[in-house]
Amino acid sequence: MYLESKGYAVLEAGNAKEAMKIFQSYDRPIHVLITDIVMPGLGGLELAKSALELRPALSVVLVSGYTDRPLDREAIGYAKFLQKPFSFDALARTVRSLLDKNRETLLIADSKFMRVAVQRALTGAGYTVHTANDGEAGLRTARETLPDLILLDLVLPTISGLDVLKALKRDAITKSIPVIVLAALSEPTKDELLNEGAAACVEKSDKLLEDDSVALIHTVTQIVGKPKASRG
Repeated sequence: MYLESKGYAVLEAGNAKEAMKIFQSYDRPIHVLITDIVMPGLGGLELAKSALELRPALSVVLVSGYTDRPLDREAIGYAKFLQKPFSFDALARTVRSLLDKNRETLLIADSKFMRVAVQRALTGAGYTVHTANDGEAGLRTARETLPDLILLDLVLPTISGLDVLKALKRDAITKSIPVIVLAALSEPTKDELLNEGAAACVEKSDKLLEDDSVALIHTVTQIVGKPKASRG
């Protein structure tokens, strides 16, 4: 497949029902949905709306060969449109433009020192950073901003980081957002966090909080990709 030859991982579905099964069961982020508008049964517009309910950070490309049908006004706000016939290069450019948007992150940590240190590292690498200083504010901000990634301190006042992680993964709005947990980790703790839905764990250490953020930025990049500003 052409997109695979460009280095993308591609999941295929023959119809909207199959696509929704993938959205419901696939345990890694899905960044872009490419769908025909006109399909038997559930159409592309309905598929896109249902998929966005499960994965709010999803980008959508709607494809159609019908020029006499007005595009749903709501769809204009959340989707790119490709008119058939189109070239594979045009499709690749459209996908790239969606993936090249600035990556937004949410950092949930009560320590001002940690927030400043991690925010400095992420913004220095080109990421946009929102912050919250406790679990309740973090859950609220996650729903409001729908970031591409959440960085979560395990030690928080009132609501523990573990309980915040569980709440994020229970919420249909936020459950598909990958979460990196920052913690002083033992193997049992790491296993528990991964079992609860964390995408990765990064050791919270003096090196991380001072000047060595290489491991953190590497993990962030592996999960959500490089920010637009850093692409060559």
